[in-house]
Amino acid sequence: TTVAAAGRWLLFAGLALLLGAASTCWLVLRGRLPGGGLLLLRLGWLLAAVGVSTVILSERAIVRAPSLLPLFETPEGLLLLGLAAAVLIFCGVAVVAVGVVARPATFVLLGLATATAMFVLIWAGHANGASPWRAFTLAGQWLHVAAGGVWVGGLPWLLLALRGPNGLERAAAVRRFSLIASGALGVVVLTGLSRAVAEVGTPANLIHTSFGRTLLVKLALFGVLLALAALNHFILVPTLGGGAVGLQSFRRTVRGEVVLGVAILAVTGVLSGLAPARFSAAAAHAGTASQVVLTGTDYATTA
Repeated sequence: TTVAAAGRWLLFAGLALLLGAASTCWLVLRGRLPGGGLLLLRLGWLLAAVGVSTVILSERAIVRAPSLLPLFETPEGLLLLGLAAAVLIFCGVAVVAVGVVARPATFVLLGLATATAMFVLIWAGHANGASPWRAFTLAGQWLHVAAGGVWVGGLPWLLLALRGPNGLERAAAVRRFSLIASGALGVVVLTGLSRAVAEVGTPANLIHTSFGRTLLVKLALFGVLLALAALNHFILVPTLGGGAVGLQSFRRTVRGEVVLGVAILAVTGVLSGLAPARFSAAAAHAGTASQVVLTGTDYATTA
């Protein structure tokens, strides 16, 4: 449903902000929380909390459960319950810890808590399908989401950091972020392509299935985002020490990356609720009337 897709969007965005905070503040800012960071950190947790709550409530409405208890008695419902605990409790405690004492250790705690929540999210999703390569699929999808959180989720934190230190410190922080983001980008591309090939099946499925068409939209947005990232890394970052003009151009492109990242997360929220193209195409080819039952980010196809 639209509500479920919106819930997944908020959940993805909140977790990305939290993991971006952990990686950027720990590795780039050396354990420092930038000005305004505590508010952004709380916003990230709030988005994730509202997102996971919306997903659970929408799932209850979809299956017409009289209460949440019957939902949590199913294997998929237990995964949703575990996801809620990871987001509301583990990530919440880590956010409080960072707010009390912003140190490298607390940012590591935040990163571990968020990475755990992301793994449970993936476990409850498409990567949980029956397959002899299930463990590799889970690991690859988790790396894809986590690397995206480090890269895209770290961009708002980089913007906050640009308001603080002097020119030399600022340029050094941007270069550190650029190196980390480049590595994360490589992981996103490799894991995303392998996952796309596995879930699409044939090139024709990109056009003839809802999953394929939605994936094309995501790829188009990602292509523009990749171009902006390349502009920053190869052209703008090396000129940051040259004055305010270079800094303003860099800020504008980073803001553009943030906007595109938010749009990509929205498309991902829709995409994660669709049956992979290879299943949709197989059902259509067999001439069966298939019903797709969504469980949060999970799916099951019944003929």
